[in-house]
Amino acid sequence: MSYLITAIGAILILAVLFDTFEVIILPRQVTRRIRFTRIFYRTTWIPWAAVAERLGRRREASLGAYGPFSLLLLLSLWAFVLILGFALIHYGSGSRLNTTESINFLTDLYLSATTFFTLGLGDVTPATVHSRIFVA
Repeated sequence: MSYLITAIGAILILAVLFDTFEVIILPRQVTRRIRFTRIFYRTTWIPWAAVAERLGRRREASLGAYGPFSLLLLLSLWAFVLILGFALIHYGSGSRLNTTESINFLTDLYLSATTFFTLGLGDVTPATVHSRIFVA
């Protein structure tokens, strides 16, 4: 089961990195149907447009705000999926942490998020980090 969890985490990470490459760097239109970006825009545009339709004369301003706001939401989605993917890999590989708390998936998610945003490791640190620092 741990191999499956690790594989799902790796697939999520690779899918987000590939999708990010296609959206930001690739100079041509992507023709694949299943992509994070395509799913995101298809699911967020319909409710946004429906709400904007009910705003009356402020409709155009609301529709104009969708572009920048959706870009920030898309970047947040990519970040969340990367954090989730790395947490799944860490959890699937055994999660050797130095902590007094009980170790579960939420602890690995916390570790993944704090290292992603470079806030510091806080009170949860991987055991391998300490051993590699002092063995140099």
